[in-house]
Amino acid sequence: MSAKALVAGDPRPPPPGKGVLRLYSMPFSPFAQRTRLVLAAKKIPYEVVNVNTYFKPEWLKDVAPLARVPILEQDGVVIYESLACNNYLDEAYPESRLRAKDAYLRARENMVVEMSGKVMSGLIQVALRNQIEDGVICIAEGIDLLEKELSQPFFSGNKVGMLDYNIWPVIERLPALERLQPLAKVWSDNKHAKLTAWAERMHQDGAVKQCEFSAETHATYMKRTLAGDIRAPDTCAQETFTGYPNLSRSTG
Repeated sequence: MSAKALVAGDPRPPPPGKGVLRLYSMPFSPFAQRTRLVLAAKKIPYEVVNVNTYFKPEWLKDVAPLARVPILEQDGVVIYESLACNNYLDEAYPESRLRAKDAYLRARENMVVEMSGKVMSGLIQVALRNQIEDGVICIAEGIDLLEKELSQPFFSGNKVGMLDYNIWPVIERLPALERLQPLAKVWSDNKHAKLTAWAERMHQDGAVKQCEFSAETHATYMKRTLAGDIRAPDTCAQETFTGYPNLSRSTG
C-alpha cells in the first residue's frame, strides 16, 4: 500500500485480496497505534491504507460509519474502533493471547483504559485545541490514577499485555507535549516512580520499538497540526522512517 495518506477526492482503493487483513490507519493517531502495536506483538501479517483524518476521503464512511481509524477489513468483514479491533485480533488470532483469561481481570482492563482516557482527553485538548489549563488538569489526574493502579511490572501483570498496549500510545506522546507546552509537564520521576519504570520497560518491548515515533517527531506533528497543516501526517511520517516500518509495504 502507498505511504501517502489518502484525502478527500482520492479514489477508494480496491478491496484487499482474499485472506488479506487490511488496516486503515493514520501514522500519528494514538488510537490506530494501539492496533498497530497488537498486530506487531502478535506478528499478524497485514497491509496498510493510510488516510488523512483531517481531510478525510469521502468513501471512508462507507468502509465504517464513524469514519475514523483504526479500521480492520478482511474478506468483507469490517471491525472499527481501537478496543474492538484489538479484542477481535486477540480472538481471531489466538496464538500469544494478550488479554487476561480471568473475567475480573478482563473487566479491570476496561476500567484502567478508561483511566488512561483522562490523559488522552487532556493530550488532545493541549496538543490539538490549545486548551492548556483544562487539558493539563486532565493529564495530571489521569497520570496520578495510573500511578496508583500500577502494582506489577506491567499493567497486565508480570509481562506486557493488551492493557499495556492500549495505554502506551498516549504515554508515548507526553514528552513531546512537554516540549511544546512546559505547563504540561506533570510527570515526575519521583512522584510517578512506578510509571517511570514501566515506561522504561515498555521502551524495550519489540512491538513498541517497531511502532513508536520519537518525541521530536511527535512534537513536530503537534506543532504543524496546531498551525493548520493538514498534510502533517504525510510530511512528518516521511521525514522519519523510525517507528513506522509499515508505511509502504505489508508486514508480517
